[in-house]
Order: sequence, then C-alpha cells, then structure tokens
Amino acid sequence: MPLRITLINIYREKIHTVPLGLAYLKTYAEKIFNKRVKILIKEFSEKEIDNRLNEVLKDILKTKPRIIGFSCYMWNRDRVVYLSKLLKKENEKIKIILGGKEVSVNGGEILTDSKADALIEGEGEIAFAEIIKKTLSGSDWYNVGNIIIKRKNEIIKNKEKILRNLDDIPSPYLKEIFRNTSADYLILETSRGCPFNCPFCLWTIKKNIRFFSLNRVLKEIKWIIDNASRINSGRLKVIISDSDFLINPKRAEKILKFITSKAITKEIDWSITTNIKFITKDILKVSNNPHLKFSIGIQSINPKSIKILKRENLSLSLKETGKKLDMIIKYAPKSTIILEIMIGIPGETEKDIQKTFRWSMERVIKHILKTKSEKEIENFKKNDTFPINAYIDYCTLSVFPDTPMTKIAKRYKAKWMENPPYEIISTSTLSKENIKSYQKMAANMESKIKENILKIISDRYI
Repeated sequence: MPLRITLINIYREKIHTVPLGLAYLKTYAEKIFNKRVKILIKEFSEKEIDNRLNEVLKDILKTKPRIIGFSCYMWNRDRVVYLSKLLKKENEKIKIILGGKEVSVNGGEILTDSKADALIEGEGEIAFAEIIKKTLSGSDWYNVGNIIIKRKNEIIKNKEKILRNLDDIPSPYLKEIFRNTSADYLILETSRGCPFNCPFCLWTIKKNIRFFSLNRVLKEIKWIIDNASRINSGRLKVIISDSDFLINPKRAEKILKFITSKAITKEIDWSITTNIKFITKDILKVSNNPHLKFSIGIQSINPKSIKILKRENLSLSLKETGKKLDMIIKYAPKSTIILEIMIGIPGETEKDIQKTFRWSMERVIKHILKTKSEKEIENFKKNDTFPINAYIDYCTLSVFPDTPMTKIAKRYKAKWMENPPYEIISTSTLSKENIKSYQKMAANMESKIKENILKIISDRYI
C-alpha cells in the first residue's frame, strides 16, 4: 500500500498561478520512492475556501491522505492555518506540513496556530523526501533538515539543506504535471538563490545561487510555448522567478534569444526581474519583442535611501541609469519596462519621494513617446485605450520578520503591520497620512501616465 500524500494549493481569484513548488516536491519524491508513494496535488480558490468549506474538507479527506502539505504565502496564510486546524480536528492522525515563503519568516507562530506537525523552511525537496523516508520506516521527524518542529514544548529549527544540482529535481513541465491545468500564470525557475544583501528581501537569507541546466530550461520553454493555448485560451503570462534573471548575462542572452526566436504569438507574455546594472546592449538586441517585460529594480533615486537599502553595488548614478534606459529605447523599443519604486523607505522624506515620483514619471513617458510611431501617438488623442509599454510599479516596503530590515526600521522609529503584508505604516520622516497619500497615487498610476501623455500630445499638436 503506497503512502498517500495530498498537496494543497490555495490560489487567488483571476491570478491563478500553477503550484510549481508543490510540483517540485511531487516529482522529486516520486523519483526517489517510485510506487511507494501516491502524491496528489489539489487546488482550491480563495472563494471555494470561503463559500464551500465543508465540501473542500470532504474533497481533501476522501483522498485518504496520511500526510497533507500546504503552500503558505502572505495572501493565503490565514486560510491555510484555518484549514489545517480543521483537518487536524477531523482526523488528528493525519500529519500536516506547511511550506512556502511565509513560514520562513514567521515559523514558530504559524506552527502553533495551524496545529501542523512541521514546517518546511526554505527549499523543500530534501526535507519532503526525508519526511517520507521517516514515515515509511515509522521514525519520528525530529532530525529532518530544513524543518521547524515542536518537541514537547520546545520549537526546534533544524539546519538548512539545499540541493547542489537543481537538475536532480525532475521538471514538472517535462513530466506533464500541468498537462490538464488551466491557469493565468506559469512560473519558470532558471536559478535559485541571490548573492546580494538587500535587507528587505527574503532572498537575503538564500545566498547560494545555483542554476538549472540551460538545456533543461530551453526544453521547459518549448513545452510552455507548445502548450500555452491549452493552459490559457486568452493570454498566458510566464513569470521567470529568478531573483535577478540577468545575473549571468551570457546565459540569460541565450535563453532570451531562444524565446524570441520561437513563434511567439499574442498567447504568451514573459516577465523577468533584474537590476538596471545588468542591462546590456547584447541582452537588449535579443529582447526586442512586444511580449517581453523587464521589471527593473530602482527603488529610489535618493543615494541615502540606496545606502539604507544596501543596494550601492546594484545601483548606478542617475546619469548612468538614464543611459541604460535610453539603451532600452534604442535596442529593444518593442519590449515593455516596469520601473519598481518603493514607498516608505526609512529615512526618506516627502521631498525624496516626490523627486523619485517625478523622475520615474518622466522616464516612462519618454520611453512611451520615443518608442511609438507618430501615427500611434496621434491615434491616442482619439482613443485612450492606447497600449502603453512602460509602467511604474510603486510598492510599499514590507518589513518581513527576521530580516535585517526589522533593525533598520526600528532605528528610524518606523511602524509596520504585524501581519501580512507587513507594510510600513509610518516612519520618523513620513507620517501615516503621507504614506497613504502616496499609496493612493500609486493605485492610479496608469491613468496618470496616460493623462500626462495626452497633455504632452495635445500641446504638441496645438
């Protein structure tokens, strides 16, 4: 009789993303244990949890699992914790595991609240396989690496273990795990880890950077292209989830060249995250495609803020940043850029934020007007659905528990939310009202960009 395991993903409405992390656990464990395990992945929307909870519980329990695993993130934490408690109440013999980024920052509290048997912190494949091995042999889990577990009244946090060779994990895409899946987003992971020290980021505690083999990544991309229309009948979005996709520029160039050399239709948008420093002419020459989006970490143009965020090694002078953005206009005008700006950086004043807001607005308007034809620009006066290819993503700084940002935030007398999304509420230099006003402005940024473009166009053609 195989060990029955049910892995559960609770997703957000209209932004259904495939549960890649759970699929990794499944393929890795099945590779090791073969027919000794039977692993199912079940997905439920937030609405299903809220409106038909009893049916969800029955649906999970009828799979007769000995182990249940949840992906736990900021947006689903409360539902995961609640569902975990209910499942324990229904059958206390079932072992429950929680994993995901949220348990990495608030482990002890979540372990207690959820009544789970263990949390997997960080990368889950090795820990998940060890848990299965221990369960099959009838042993306890206390010495399993990468987990947080309660022993009597003490919470134990075991030593981290990571896979050195990422290709040891069979690809969920190539194993056809998502063959019958419908989704809005796919996640493509080409590397893990980050060598940088940004104190606000969860990547900060995952420094060992490793890469999936190029051959594997290219095969996964081909699978995605071949299956896109079946997964999403409209517009499928693929997020390359690396901490910085361009950190290995030669490798990134080969991947981007492969993507753009294929017959990319309107079915797929590809999004990557990078820092302005790593953008090069060679990268851009293979990126001139309307289905590529570059999310570029700027955060602030204030040098003091960059120092507080420990991003001196990732940032350029304002002049050099401008040259890089002009390079995108020249070599990849069809691509889309998203400038990532942060609200609530400790030490920043209203004047600092306003300066960054003005600069970022000027840059996206320049990008749009320089990359659109005269005909497209003239048509914008008649049709405000004019598609823009430059955006500003203003996000409020989150102070995740156990990250270096907590000390920095305290130093600047900042206040922040105790629960997800842990956003800054106020600092010694920005009031609660200040931050709320900028959040409100950020929420209407696209319409503000279009409004400014229309004004410029109207003035031009008077």
